[in-house]
Amino acid sequence: MGESQVEKILNSLAGVLEGEGLKTKPVRANESYGDVAVPLFEAERKGVVEKVVEKIKNVDFLKGALEFKSIENNFLNFAFTKEFYVKTLSESVACENLKEGFKGTAVVEFSSPNIGKPLHVGHVRSTILGDSIKRIMERRGWRVFSVNYLGDSGRQVALMILAMRKLKMEEIESERQLLEAYVKINKQVEESEELKREVGNIIEKIERGDKETLKIVKKIREHSIKIFNKAYESLNVSFDDVEGESQFIERAVEISGECEKKGVAVFEDGALIVKLEKHGLPNTVLLRSNGTTVYITRDLAWADYKNEKYKPDLSVYVTDSRQDNHFQQLFQILKMLGRGYVGTLKHVGYGVMTVEGKVFSTREGNMILLEDILEESRFEALKELERSGKKYSEIEKREISEKVGVAALKFSVLRVRNEKSISFNARQSVSFEGDTGAYIQYAHMRAASIIEKLKEVGGLESLNFSFELSEVEKKLASQLAFYGLTVKQAEVEFSPHIIADYALKTAHLFNTFYVSSPVVKSGNGLRVLIVERVEEVLKECLEMLGIETLEKM
Repeated sequence: MGESQVEKILNSLAGVLEGEGLKTKPVRANESYGDVAVPLFEAERKGVVEKVVEKIKNVDFLKGALEFKSIENNFLNFAFTKEFYVKTLSESVACENLKEGFKGTAVVEFSSPNIGKPLHVGHVRSTILGDSIKRIMERRGWRVFSVNYLGDSGRQVALMILAMRKLKMEEIESERQLLEAYVKINKQVEESEELKREVGNIIEKIERGDKETLKIVKKIREHSIKIFNKAYESLNVSFDDVEGESQFIERAVEISGECEKKGVAVFEDGALIVKLEKHGLPNTVLLRSNGTTVYITRDLAWADYKNEKYKPDLSVYVTDSRQDNHFQQLFQILKMLGRGYVGTLKHVGYGVMTVEGKVFSTREGNMILLEDILEESRFEALKELERSGKKYSEIEKREISEKVGVAALKFSVLRVRNEKSISFNARQSVSFEGDTGAYIQYAHMRAASIIEKLKEVGGLESLNFSFELSEVEKKLASQLAFYGLTVKQAEVEFSPHIIADYALKTAHLFNTFYVSSPVVKSGNGLRVLIVERVEEVLKECLEMLGIETLEKM
């Protein structure tokens, strides 16, 4: 369980190579040369190639599955046999086949917006990336708890409390209202020393647990969560737990005392500071001179809480890469405190997301909201449907444009490596042709449609498996064979882009197959198996990317 046919081949081949004293590992070959490749320099090849090729013929799992093809650019290249393709194509990839039993309990923390501020383009990537990482881990056998750690303490909350007072806001009704209020009050505070002091006083009241102030914080949080949940519903994202950092202030103060007692932190000029320079990191403040906590202090308390509540084998933080330094400091302090669970902590950082190359700022008010991005994506998807010339009912138009629009946004985020920045363009992202989520949705729908037609005409009976595979069919069958290994790699590297790239290539290969290889009336059992596996694999890839499939496009 959990090891794909390709993994078994690679591991068996590695055993053969080790038997010849070679530590090199077999890899996927360049598709121009074969399916599996072994990197071997000329000096290593002397007298070895013949032995390896001969041994393969006598290893149970390799004989009949691989055949030697060529030596190109210091690689021994092997091709899968028809016997191997028939075997792999006959086995479902769904459900339990990719799980390695129960891998453990994991916590994946993502999205984590500040209350009193709208969900904007800056939150999009964490939300979509974190959700996909959770889905991939679940697919591989993890029990995953998704958590949303809201910023409901500190300066931005104090600003919102001040805005509600000064701007006489009774209710928070929309993200746009939040943005307008935040921009207006921030400008006023920047221009007034008196208001700056008032913001500081509000922060102190939150820290001291002032009942009236916390009542307003609760009101802001409830309204914000209502607005956030609407956006999460549109993205088909959910959380097992939602907590706010204000809940951990008291505990953060206690940990600060522990840091001082253990010599982890010292007071300087009234502030409690952790000296981290000897660990190659900047020093950091735990308590301000007025006794209030800071972000990292509350994060220490939050880390303890998660460990106590979930006892995870792995705890993942999905945030902007600009917080890399913060998490290095956090993990180092936990290590200095002797927290045994620090080895289970993992920060997954990502690059900046822009819209058509523009960088935005909430403070300055030039921010594109998530609801605006989704609306533009739906609108562009609707235009794409109208350009197709096909007839749809109004209900179908709404449903398809909604799913294609969300798919456009998600795929634009997930197909890019975590560390790279993204520039989102709604019009390009909804195209049914090219490297888009809609293109994969369309390929899946095509495969599902063929299977339905086969059922209607009885095309799944009396199939003939004696046909030879064409080159197009071999390439697609080889791609399908590497599915399990691809999912495993995506899980280990916390990288949904690996799934996105794989799904895109599979869709491209399938659409070439669709044109060149008739299925419904062919009686060709191998082609039927290929279509069944494509439908299954693309469906699973889309699910791991958090993208819905479509019955009609």
